[in-house]
Amino acid sequence: MKEVIRRNLQSVLYFFHRTFFPTHYRKITELFVPNLFKIEKIKLGREGDGTYILPKNIINQDNVLMGLGVADDISFEEDFIKLYPKTTVYAFDPSIAELPGHNDKIIFQSKGVAGKDSKKKNMVSFDTIIKENSIEKQIIVKMDIEGWEWGIFNKLNLIKYDIPVIVIEFHMMELTSIYHWLFFPYHFWKRLNILRKILNQYYIFHLHANNYGYTQFKDFSFPWLCEMTLVNKKLFYDEIISETKILNTINVKERVDIQYPFFK
Repeated sequence: MKEVIRRNLQSVLYFFHRTFFPTHYRKITELFVPNLFKIEKIKLGREGDGTYILPKNIINQDNVLMGLGVADDISFEEDFIKLYPKTTVYAFDPSIAELPGHNDKIIFQSKGVAGKDSKKKNMVSFDTIIKENSIEKQIIVKMDIEGWEWGIFNKLNLIKYDIPVIVIEFHMMELTSIYHWLFFPYHFWKRLNILRKILNQYYIFHLHANNYGYTQFKDFSFPWLCEMTLVNKKLFYDEIISETKILNTINVKERVDIQYPFFK
């Protein structure tokens, strides 16, 4: 009964939100545009809601995979191990006591990952799990944590770690706390800005809108769940800088030459 009431209230909330704030929905869909091409794609994980796409020849053989959210499916983690046998795999999920299959190569911890540490909720921050496990290698992140990803990315300094690839399912409409219920328009706008922050550092390599749920507007559809592969822009800086130095010529010889990247 409680679940029925919750869903009805959620439907009412979504109805008013999409009626009064369609512009924010449009702005998010405009961000969801793949912008990295001509790199071979590798498909890992079980078919359906478990498949993720990786870029070939981007990931180091000796790396760490952080599987945030596994539930009843470790097919992606196991396929990753086959492809990168030197990898160290960590899996985190507070909803299960043990993995849904035995694999000696997967280090499982029954805890959730969120924006901050919380012993009461059995949650730890991304910074904490890196520190607790003394991880210093290249990190590949797989994240499907039912809306808790927003808290992680709100706090996470993406420049701090060597994270070349993130495969993630963004839960655009998920409400994980009472504050999301009370201030949903604000949190939805905040998610838009978190996406902008992420895409300042990452290219969208692959995109799949999960058709589990969506909102249909007059001239566009808005997916409630969006699976995405993100590739760090830093991986291409050296190549870009090298090309610009060769191809670009100085306009005014008496002045200091300013080349990309301008922010350095």
